[in-house]
Amino acid sequence: MVLNPVLCPVCRHEQIVKRGKTENGKQRYLCQNPKCSVKTFILDYDYNGYLPEIKN
Repeated sequence: MVLNPVLCPVCRHEQIVKRGKTENGKQRYLCQNPKCSVKTFILDYDYNGYLPEIKN
C-alpha cells in the first residue's frame, strides 16, 4: 500500500488535514500554512471552473 502525500495546490505545503465533506461526498482539505491565500480545497472537482489553474 502506497500513501501519496496531499499537497496544497497553491503553496505546495504538506501540513494538510481533512476538513469534512462536500454535498457530493468529496473530501475537503484544509491547508495549515498561515501564509497560504487559499485555506480549503478539494482534490477532484466535478466542475473544472473551480480549479485554481482555470481561475487564473
